[in-house]
Amino acid sequence: MGDTGPSESAGDGPAGETPMKPEEYSRRQQEVGRWKINIISFKLGDRYYCTVDNVEPGAWLARAEGGTRAEAERTAIEKATTKLSRTRVTG
Repeated sequence: MGDTGPSESAGDGPAGETPMKPEEYSRRQQEVGRWKINIISFKLGDRYYCTVDNVEPGAWLARAEGGTRAEAERTAIEKATTKLSRTRVTG
């Protein structure tokens, strides 16, 4: 009998690895200067990841990772704050 291909079982990823699932998902809004930002963070494996975008128009500002949620969020917010501080507002 011939082999019909690799055997697959539920949840198997590439090369038989079990895919990681995000845990401890958090989403909140905060103000930085005159800007409202969304802060999204989660744990994947043993690392925390964070992304920051501005609420209007929803543009991505920064990403970071760290050993703790606080470290990842602090780094991403610092990067976003730096970018927003360089933004000129007309009108």
